[in-house]
Parts: sequence; C-alpha cells; structure tokens
Amino acid sequence: MGSGPLRVGPAPENRWASACCRVAQVRKTDGEGRAGGAPGRTGMGELDVVLSVLANVSIGLLTSVLGGCLVWLWERGQHTRTLNRKGAFFGVRPGGTCLIVLGNKHDAPGAAHHRDVRATVELAMLAGELGCAVTVESDDFRGSNGDHTEFCVGGPLGGANARTAGHLSAHLPGVTFHPYGPEDDDWVAIEVAGLRYRFDRDN
Repeated sequence: MGSGPLRVGPAPENRWASACCRVAQVRKTDGEGRAGGAPGRTGMGELDVVLSVLANVSIGLLTSVLGGCLVWLWERGQHTRTLNRKGAFFGVRPGGTCLIVLGNKHDAPGAAHHRDVRATVELAMLAGELGCAVTVESDDFRGSNGDHTEFCVGGPLGGANARTAGHLSAHLPGVTFHPYGPEDDDWVAIEVAGLRYRFDRDN
C-alpha cells in the first residue's frame, strides 16, 4: 500500500440527489420561459393547424362559388341560344311584338276549332318565352301589322280565315287552293302552274 493520502468520493445517494436537482432546475427554467410570453412548440403547432383548416375551408368555398357561377352562365347562354334559334325559325324578334289572327271553324263563323285554339296558345307561349308582347285578333281584323310578325291560324278555305287567304293571294299569286268538296277529287288541292297537289288524308 502506498503512503499517499486516501481520497474518498461522495456516496451514491449524494450523486443521485445532485442529478435530480439539476433536472428540476432545467424544467423550472423551461417553464419560466414559456410563462414569460414566449409560445412553446405545442402552441405554435395548434395555431398552424387552425390556420391550415381555415385556408382549406376558404379555398373550398371559393371554388364552389366559382364553379356555380360558371355553370349558371353556361346554362343561361345555352337557354338564350335555344330561344334565339326558335325565334329565327318563326321570324320573331326577342322583345318585339307579334300578332296572332285566330280564324273560324270551317263553315262555322263565330266558332273556333279546338286545334286552332291549341295552336294559338302554343304560339302565345313561344312569344312569351322570347319576351314578346302578343296581340290576338279575329279574322275580321283588317289593320296593318306594321313590321310585327303575324301568325294566321286557320286555312283560307270555307271562310276559316279570310286574312290567311288575303296573304296567300298577295304573296303567292300563282297558287290556287281548291275548295272543300267530298265529291271532288281535287278537294283542298293546291295548284301551282297547272300542277295539282292533291290532299292525301292518310299521309
């Protein structure tokens, strides 16, 4: 054995106590730093999650609004094109005025055939879709329609619609409509330049 002084280290219990004190001091310092107003990592994570959720909700709402507006505009344009095609086919200008002349039932003055009434209602509905004002007159109407579109419901024979007969004679002078007669083979036939186009009931 040597003759030097004998050094004795601290007891194991004392070492354990010192380590516990150091850990407690570190935790205390961390807590004081957060209490002083500096947000910890946990607080920042919750804020990021909230902001992310709000951003996703806002983007979803904006996308839905834009999509709905585009669909509405496309459907409105499609509807407008359809109405314009109908108006061009019937010669009706959107927002204008059209005249409907309802004739009489064949050989029955003062009475209208139910098919003519139905046709008049359908024409009025079409004009209403185009935003047109509608005026309905009887075949006794002798006024001018000006630049308005005119619909004459009823044929020119048998006194059904005298205005129809007048328009046909004015604009189709070479066309002849044969009168109704069951015993005549040419009844209600259309004759043009000597050629007769007979009425075929089955077609």
